[in-house]
Amino acid sequence: MLHQGAKMNIGTLEAFQLSKNQSSIESKLREKILLGSEILRAPPDRIMSPDLLGDRTRLDVMLLNGEVGLRGPPSVGGTPGFVRLPEIDSTHPLIGEMVETVRAARAPFPLASLRFRVDPTEGRGLWLDLPNEEIKALLSEPGDGFLARLMEADFFIEMGQKHKHVGRSPEGELKLLAPEAHAWLPSFTEQNVPVPLLSYVSLFSQPGPEANRALLVTAFELLDNAGVGRTSWSEWGAGYGNLSTAFASRLGTDGGWASELDEAAAELLARNLATFAPGVGTERLRADTVKHASEVWIADPPRPGFPELFRALAELALGQRPKWVMLFNCHNKGLISDASLLTAAGYKLKSWSAVDVFPATPYFEAISLWGRA
Repeated sequence: MLHQGAKMNIGTLEAFQLSKNQSSIESKLREKILLGSEILRAPPDRIMSPDLLGDRTRLDVMLLNGEVGLRGPPSVGGTPGFVRLPEIDSTHPLIGEMVETVRAARAPFPLASLRFRVDPTEGRGLWLDLPNEEIKALLSEPGDGFLARLMEADFFIEMGQKHKHVGRSPEGELKLLAPEAHAWLPSFTEQNVPVPLLSYVSLFSQPGPEANRALLVTAFELLDNAGVGRTSWSEWGAGYGNLSTAFASRLGTDGGWASELDEAAAELLARNLATFAPGVGTERLRADTVKHASEVWIADPPRPGFPELFRALAELALGQRPKWVMLFNCHNKGLISDASLLTAAGYKLKSWSAVDVFPATPYFEAISLWGRA
């Protein structure tokens, strides 16, 4: 998040709408597929472009002086850019209503990061990332203040980095309460059954259910084409269990194991797997601390990639190395790094596919399957 005193270069942006800009989406995808092919030296098996009209149930934005928008490109002088948010028709209709409600509530602070989320029952979630001083000021506002207006509109509000949510004391005063998890976005089993995982609005996840479903179907297809059956597996960077529960249905729960370093996500990961994939082990562990020998490794790296994990893999004895490694990269920088390290560790690309799960951004998800040479 930018410092509260930072100046923003205000820009404008044509509405990135699926129904109006299909040619732009196709051009973006062709460009990214070409770049991905240059990195991976092979064309994708599949290019999945799911129907995302109205499907996006998560939207990450900024709030600047009451205006909702996106971080834009810097100006010539390096001033951070701010692009007013157009109507984006990939979002769930309630997202647009929530954005307008926030605008109308007249925020008393100049700058914040926001995350909107709609659950399958159309419950409304909002996360505000603000400095502690601003949070305290909001909680002490009079009864018709910014937070009170949003709560009257049935918003479930989380604030800050500790995932606490806004509630009321017995006397009616606003206060921060302990984190409360909800089933905001489902995962899906191999049989296409929704899995209502518990999460927080503030935790990162896929943008919507159809995008998530497309991601999982494509990953299963890569495993099927390679003849990978039910076997032992480990997941690194598991978050709260979106991929873990899906792969437990595909690869089995016996010999399954998942790790996540973030404390809040790791706690939810353990709860979700205990409910929906009992038998899968969990641990809060750094990626360079490899304890489990498995046939398949699944990695959902951050944008820069997972260098610590694949350097640790290269140091393992051959008998401890996985036969297969599946990568989920949303950024070419991470893809370049991970592909280079896997190649150096003796792995070869088996196949890969692309899924356009981020229609209003320049990114797409590259899912690649690597086999031990």
